[in-house]
Amino acid sequence: MFAPLIQIAIQVFAMECFFVMAEFFAAPMHTHHGARGFVANSLRSIAQLFLQKYRLSFAKTLSHVTVPAQLGSHDFLYI
Repeated sequence: MFAPLIQIAIQVFAMECFFVMAEFFAAPMHTHHGARGFVANSLRSIAQLFLQKYRLSFAKTLSHVTVPAQLGSHDFLYI
């Protein structure tokens, strides 16, 4: 009964900690690189994470593809 409330409280606390840490590391980057460099670095980081996730999901998708062993055969090879 109280488990969902406890999970929500933990999640809220974890997100607040994440935002405080993100601001702590973003402030020096903003002062060192300026606004343009800060935005460019943030977009590059987001793009890298997206591409890595895409590559992993694409490889996982290809690992489940089946191809016929020989033409006319009903047996399948799993790649």
